[in-house]
Parts: sequence; structure tokens; C-alpha cells
Amino acid sequence: MIVLEIDFKCKNLEEEFQRADPRLRGLVFELAFLVKRKFNKGLLVTHIERTQKEQDQLHQEKIDQGFFVLLGNKKLYSEDKLKPTLSPHQSVPSRAIDLRSQTFQDNEIVEMKEYIDLWFPYGEGKPAFLCHKNSGEHIHLQVSAIIGHRL
Repeated sequence: MIVLEIDFKCKNLEEEFQRADPRLRGLVFELAFLVKRKFNKGLLVTHIERTQKEQDQLHQEKIDQGFFVLLGNKKLYSEDKLKPTLSPHQSVPSRAIDLRSQTFQDNEIVEMKEYIDLWFPYGEGKPAFLCHKNSGEHIHLQVSAIIGHRL
């Protein structure tokens, strides 16, 4: 029998996890199963819900640091992200979760990403699994919005 390990950095994150999009919770459980089975490791949840104020502050810090991401020929998080941006962390229920990545080797993160993006595609040309190196390295999981449906 495999016992999944999902720990929470703060007590309030357990409550936020219970409120999160059910598809996101399922994705986290599947990733926990994978990392336990393949690497004998667990997951640590570090962030789920985010306010607009927190989002604005995060993007302003990125802009101030000159941080940007290239998507095709387009720079994001610089001139293109000067306006407030709605993150999947801000949706109700939350559609994004951050996990500590420092416990995983690079090859393990690549294997996790390939598995999640194959079996849990986000759609819209976006990945469901990202490993952010900015503002503290972490794994970011996200599920797409359900258009026209309110939970």
C-alpha cells in the first residue's frame, strides 16, 4: 500500500486546499502518488489563494527587477504586465497551487512535468505544471477555467 504525503507549510493552507477546485485537488493527489511511487518523496504545499493586492505586489516586484518571460516573440511580466493580472490563485475556487521544489532533483522535476502535462493538459497552449525560478523557486500547478460554469 502506498501512503501519500501531502504536507502544508501553514495550517490555513489545509483549509484553502479543501476550498480549491476539485480538479486541482485531484491533480495534487495524482502528483503525490507519482512522487511517492517513483522517488519515495512527499509534497509540501506552500501557497494556494492570493488576493489582488498580493498579485499586484508580486508583479510590481517582477517589473522592478526587470524580470520577463519570453512567450514566442512576446515579453511577459515587463511592459505587457503593467496592469493588474488575474492569477489562477485568485479564482474562486482557486485553480492554482504552489509546492516546494527544493526536495526534488532536476531530472525528477522534468519527469513530474512530463507526466502532468501529458495526462492533465491545461489547454490554451499553457502547461499545467511549471517550475518557477523567480520569486522563490517552486512548482506551480494549475487547472483551466470552466467556461460558462459556476461552482
